[in-house]
Amino acid sequence: MSGRRAVLAVPVMLWASCHDAARENPLDPVLTPPVTATVSVDEKAASATVAWGRYTGRAPFLHYLVLRQQIDAEFADTLAVLTDPTDTTYVDSSLALPRSYRYRVTVVNRSGLESVSEEILVPAF
Repeated sequence: MSGRRAVLAVPVMLWASCHDAARENPLDPVLTPPVTATVSVDEKAASATVAWGRYTGRAPFLHYLVLRQQIDAEFADTLAVLTDPTDTTYVDSSLALPRSYRYRVTVVNRSGLESVSEEILVPAF
């Protein structure tokens, strides 16, 4: 009987010992919040300037990904990987006219968690 009590006591003791431990949720959006992006288009130069606010998360920064997707394409293209958190603009001079595009900026922290900005639609011009 005492062996059975010991077997039951171990899971209860493990649960009780870790229940009050303080933990930080690695998926908490406060740790790696998305940035707010904007796009301005220069029709004469056939270019788009993507700009966003600087990363403000508590998790260590790894890089920004600047993504562009043609409206009729299945996948997005990675236009740039920027490793300096102060780099907050990118000029896309590879537009094919007349096409519509969607832009997004993804923030990636050192743990690999990604946080994506809202999509910005640039209609064909």
